[in-house]
Amino acid sequence: AHPGNALRAALAARSYRRELIIMVVTSHRMLPTLQAIANLQRLGLEHILIISTDARECARVAAALPRLGCVWDTFQLPMTGEDIDVVVPVAPLWHTRWRTLARALRLQYNVLCMDSDVIVFDDPYRYLKQPPFSEYVILDQPEVLYHQDEYAGNTYTNGGIVYIQNARPDGPAAWLVAEVSDRLLRWVEDNFTLTRARGMQTWCCYLDQ
Repeated sequence: AHPGNALRAALAARSYRRELIIMVVTSHRMLPTLQAIANLQRLGLEHILIISTDARECARVAAALPRLGCVWDTFQLPMTGEDIDVVVPVAPLWHTRWRTLARALRLQYNVLCMDSDVIVFDDPYRYLKQPPFSEYVILDQPEVLYHQDEYAGNTYTNGGIVYIQNARPDGPAAWLVAEVSDRLLRWVEDNFTLTRARGMQTWCCYLDQ
């Protein structure tokens, strides 16, 4: 994505009734991503925007799924800090996803963010667009794996599935998503002085959690 109106044009081209599904892809996760997209397309969901690292990755996506939209961002998240060895390689791309989501919300799109390891068995909008889910602005999955009894007391979120709808451009949901990406930039630019002063791991909270 380039400066100016490129992202605005991409969102308009790939959205349907201001609904958009965002996924990220790298060469290491190309096959699972294509499988997840094929899963969505079988359900009739085509309003998907792929975010990748460069034009070559998007070319690979286009070769396999020509109807799909793919964009890339040349911004590079500075990877510094004492605990850099704990940072997963895909962290910069996740950061791009959150920055893109923040801008999409400012432009008043409803966005469903999905990881490539998600399986969808039915049209999610059948459930998201009727009560009780239609009454919420932000819906996301908790950081729970297998034990259903942990759902009630879990307070951590997981960005594997996040849906944001009807968010005001100047409202709390748009602010929250923008803060997720902006806070990490502030910490990196400050060489993690704040987190170290509080005894935290330098890259603590750099993920969606």
